[in-house]
Amino acid sequence: MSWNIQDSVGDQANKFEVSDFISIISNKSIVCLQETKTLVKIEGFVSYNSNRKGSRSGGVCILAQNCIRKGISHIKCPESDDIIAVKLDRHFFRLDFDLFLICFYISPSTSSLVKRNPDYTSKIFNSLNAIAHKLKQKGEVILCGDANSRTASLPDFISCYNSRSTFDVYDDIGFEVDISEHRNNCDKTVVAPHSQLFLDFVTNNQLKILNGRTLGDSMGKTTCHKWNGSSTVDYFVASSWVRDFVTTLQVQSLNSYSDHSPLLLNITTTKPFHANLELPQFSALPTRFKWDSKNSPKHFYDALDSPEVLSKLNAILETNYDHDLESNKRIADDLTSCLHAAAKVSLKSSKKPVKLPHKKWFDRDCLRSKRNLNRLANRLSRNIKNNLFRAAYYTERNKHSHLIKKKRLNFLDKLNKAIEDGHILNWKKFKQLKQNNASSPLLDKFDLLSFYDFFTQLYKKPEEGPPPANPISISSTLSQKTDILNRAITMPETLKAIKNLKKGKSSSTDQVSNEMLQSLNQSGLLALLKTFNHCLESGRYPWHTSVITPIYKSGNPFSPDNYRAIAVGSCTGKLFSSILLDRLLLFKELYCPDPKEQLGFQKGAQTNDHILTLKTVIDKYTKNQRVRLYTCFVDLRKAFDTVSRDLLLHKIARRVLQCDLRHV
Repeated sequence: MSWNIQDSVGDQANKFEVSDFISIISNKSIVCLQETKTLVKIEGFVSYNSNRKGSRSGGVCILAQNCIRKGISHIKCPESDDIIAVKLDRHFFRLDFDLFLICFYISPSTSSLVKRNPDYTSKIFNSLNAIAHKLKQKGEVILCGDANSRTASLPDFISCYNSRSTFDVYDDIGFEVDISEHRNNCDKTVVAPHSQLFLDFVTNNQLKILNGRTLGDSMGKTTCHKWNGSSTVDYFVASSWVRDFVTTLQVQSLNSYSDHSPLLLNITTTKPFHANLELPQFSALPTRFKWDSKNSPKHFYDALDSPEVLSKLNAILETNYDHDLESNKRIADDLTSCLHAAAKVSLKSSKKPVKLPHKKWFDRDCLRSKRNLNRLANRLSRNIKNNLFRAAYYTERNKHSHLIKKKRLNFLDKLNKAIEDGHILNWKKFKQLKQNNASSPLLDKFDLLSFYDFFTQLYKKPEEGPPPANPISISSTLSQKTDILNRAITMPETLKAIKNLKKGKSSSTDQVSNEMLQSLNQSGLLALLKTFNHCLESGRYPWHTSVITPIYKSGNPFSPDNYRAIAVGSCTGKLFSSILLDRLLLFKELYCPDPKEQLGFQKGAQTNDHILTLKTVIDKYTKNQRVRLYTCFVDLRKAFDTVSRDLLLHKIARRVLQCDLRHV
């Protein structure tokens, strides 16, 4: 399909959020759009976009079904932003040649862009000619788009009727001479200069216009309908060999989303090809439990004391779990199921967002006007030469546009007044205003699959190497010191870590929040303590799953490399890690404390402390005493294992003293 949609934004904001608009293109294999003016993405399609930089006009896009995306590759066209091309692989589609599809848009001669840049028309035709000539050497081409050129029925090939000598001249230079094939066109008007440039481009590249000479459009129907008349400006152009595979070309009916009619080209391959692609199965993120700071702690605590939940907690305390990874996962899942059972009874769950077919301001009046407009558009497409039908359509279109603007502005005014009135901000109305301006996500399930593969490889655990040949033996003294790390976790340690938990933090897939852990009863604390001690004794950590949220930075929004990942882990796992961290800090403080000059891995210390010290020394010796100051920066991370830190510093100091400090 080729269609000039005249901007992705219509009366109801984004056209690609309207189900009626999506239904027009959803069942097509490949869709070429012109005048998109912004980034286009539809679920189930892979998209290739090209937009003008720093401009809110033009723009082209090619959409391809995900089931055939493996056979399509994007071809960069740096010559112009209004030209985009893709390659259809002959092996995938079972063709005799590689097929190149080029989508283009040429601004009309009356546009502001052409008035500002008089050379625009010649430049874009030169770019189109260079791209087509280059791709024709590698295969066959199909071009489609809005040329804004009214060519009537002028010939698009070199023909010779009178002189045989002229025929011989064209034959010698390699042009294909066609004196029989005629092209029909209901539009009898020719407008220069675009028309002649477009016909010259078609002729020079030995292409043919399919409009008016293909089954389904043998009469050359008009494709663009304005208030003052209809014309043919949207074309399908192809090389001669491609025409053997073209079955039909249809100019579809006019609709209310654009003044241009969609063009549908059907191509049949000689051999059938299989384009089955398994849809990736991803489970939706579970709904989260809502926590009310006033009532939820008491309700959750009472739910934990219910006989059903208490029996599950006691079962955890009485069960003897093995010291392996599966048992660790089982005891963690048993604890999570107990907390879920209490939360389902005492807490409310957040609702999944429901996508409405229309905006809230799109009421019955708007719907009635929309249906009437579509009815008049269908009547006009059947009777293009009837001026009464044309006048009725454009009158209703203006009324519909004014009605939509009025309804939307009234809705926004009411929301703004409700938000601003009173001393307290009306957050419910504010949320409605935010949802009204929100756009639908551009990424679909197939893009999610590429993101999943990217981040899976990014955070993949490296393969463990062979064990060391000479394992390090731990002395009895060090073994006594490490008792502070390996001893069983106590209840005071757990309560201290729970007390330091921050509220309002996001939960992972287990839906256990910090507020739930802070509201545990005695049985819940004992079950939690047993889970932690079991993980410590076995040396296994069962909370490996995290929810990764990619945050877009810049560049191509469909490339996972242009996103910054934020991972949200399990709150229970974070609590266990905080207990181990407190033990490590205590062990480090008692047995291997850092010197005063070391700022890393210490609370309340930062790099700015050293920067302040260095600046103070510089100010003291260079400004007040006016003496030379020399500083030496040592990176202890690269120290050898066989050389102690003090010995290394001693060697560095000796080498510095032996040097000429004037050159340091």
